[in-house]
Amino acid sequence: MAMMRNEGWNRIAVAAMIGHIVLAMWFVERGQINADEGWYLYAARQIAAGFQPYQDFQFFQVPVFPRVLAGLVDAGPGSLISGRWVSLVTLLLATGVTALGARRVAGVAGSTVVMVFVGLHPLIVSTAVLVKPYALTMLLLASGLFLLLGREGRVLRVGVGFFLLVLAGFTRLSVMAVVIPLLLAQPGRHKVIAIGGAGLGVLVVAPSLSGVPFAVLWEQWVGVHLADGGTVVDRLGWMFHVLTVWGALCLGLGRGPDPIPGLRLAAMVGIMVHMAPSSLHIEHIAVMSPILALSLAHCWGPRVLSVRVLGIGLGAWLVSVVAGARFVHLDAGHSTVQEAMELGVWLNEHSPDGKPILTQQVVLAVEADRDVVAGLEMGRFGRVNTEQVSTALKQGVGAVVLADGDFDVHTRTLITTWASEHLDEQRVEEPYGQFEERIWLWGGSTLWMR
Repeated sequence: MAMMRNEGWNRIAVAAMIGHIVLAMWFVERGQINADEGWYLYAARQIAAGFQPYQDFQFFQVPVFPRVLAGLVDAGPGSLISGRWVSLVTLLLATGVTALGARRVAGVAGSTVVMVFVGLHPLIVSTAVLVKPYALTMLLLASGLFLLLGREGRVLRVGVGFFLLVLAGFTRLSVMAVVIPLLLAQPGRHKVIAIGGAGLGVLVVAPSLSGVPFAVLWEQWVGVHLADGGTVVDRLGWMFHVLTVWGALCLGLGRGPDPIPGLRLAAMVGIMVHMAPSSLHIEHIAVMSPILALSLAHCWGPRVLSVRVLGIGLGAWLVSVVAGARFVHLDAGHSTVQEAMELGVWLNEHSPDGKPILTQQVVLAVEADRDVVAGLEMGRFGRVNTEQVSTALKQGVGAVVLADGDFDVHTRTLITTWASEHLDEQRVEEPYGQFEERIWLWGGSTLWMR
């Protein structure tokens, strides 16, 4: 009878895995372009060219993901779709490792819970296949937790596990909030080994930060994200979305012992730290899915055959899927990825090598294989004032790309006047990109090129 039940769970898990793969492939092609993808691709391009983040160009994230991306993707024409496929493969590995961990704590029922609750959650999948650090963070986090679940070779597992967890924290800074409770909860000598593994992770990343003042790192990693702090009303609304979009995965936080010391506290701290930034995004919790899934599988996996438990679980999962669907951004009629790639080709053909593009649409510069004006590496979060823009225009830029929401009115007027006078090719696209804006592109020969 137990063998028959296991076979049934295995069939469900395999079916869910196939659905997970199909869903991920669909989101790679049909997921709406996200402005953040340009930041990471541009950072990878600069790193591949020998420049250092924080010192040579602005980058308001931690360094592991763009360094890995620089080694896997040639950040130029076509890198947007290539980067998404890299994220897809990484996501599949992350989901698989999470399912293996769940199988270790709750058998085949646990792995099935992961494959359904994580693998078929549209917000997790649509977020993780973007050229952003979610999938890599999930893989490192899931791998570290998987090692901490082991019994044999415990000392080595703890050390390597925390090494991977710290790398996850340097891939997505908020994960550091997970690492600390897990480290403090380790018993006896394992705490010493955990500190050693974590310290090794820090040493591996340290060369990327060499020579950068702490004040600069703090400002670019933390300060820029906290900004004005947001409002209490914003946070109450965000908590409501946590309870609805992520409620199914949070069911494992309520009862029972931890499969890993400190796991439940780490999960709750990890969720709450995402409430700190002034700009709140519910999809940021997707990075927490491995740790939430393990808690869920451990808590509910052994009792999933109960009609009551099964009903509660499926009901919560349906609420999560429906609530999360409104935060999934799909292309409407045309592929925004293909559109960005095609505009990149146009810019490449209509701008000279060696001259930067003046734009906050960074992904287009990447697809055109061009630099952006210094200070605009983070798009609309870039810190460039009107005087700096004026200086860049006087020095000469190879092309100009301007969307409806870019820059302030005075700076926009300055840019459009200069572009109209100096660049003889113009193109207008509408709607374009994540915000479905009108976008103007100027290129071609310039007065200083003639």
